[in-house]
Amino acid sequence: MCSFSLSSIFNGIPDTFEVARYHSLHGIEDSLPPCLKITAATDDGIVMGIQHDTLPYAAVQFHPESILTDPRNGMSILKNAIRYLRYDEQDEDGRDGDDGFTGAEIITDLEELSVTELKSRLQTADLGTSGTKSELIVRLALWIHKSSEYKAGTISFDDMTVPDLRELKNGLGLKGTAPTRSDLVGVLSRCLEVDA
Repeated sequence: MCSFSLSSIFNGIPDTFEVARYHSLHGIEDSLPPCLKITAATDDGIVMGIQHDTLPYAAVQFHPESILTDPRNGMSILKNAIRYLRYDEQDEDGRDGDDGFTGAEIITDLEELSVTELKSRLQTADLGTSGTKSELIVRLALWIHKSSEYKAGTISFDDMTVPDLRELKNGLGLKGTAPTRSDLVGVLSRCLEVDA
């Protein structure tokens, strides 16, 4: 179980709910700097969520996208993060001055698609199609976001470590192996260039 204090990423979420934890790492309350506020904790006091008090940064120590986390709560946390964790120069709708969609709008649009439609779009980008509808939505939203960054030239694989590249590849559910950095960059570049 997880409980939390009022925070933007937890808007509209019940006071307690079950979540999926896959490892035992967690923040230690006494070692957190004063600017980080605890927003979620287990029944026995283990830190499960933090948020910066002035910057648009928040983190959770559980997996909102997991099948083991109630999908309604998990998807709401992800939508809230995309909607509320932004700098003030963006307008109240989360737009940063361009005509692009916000992450919350992307997820809302994807939620209206059937599992078959989601899988079709994922296949077009050569992404994995296994998992729950929530997992498919998260994977496709990540691809849309990273693809737009890649096409705009705002993502640089040169600045990413091999573990970061592998994490992105795995998060996207890309098929096949990529044993070297060059292979990883090639696989990710081809994937993010696709229009789906």
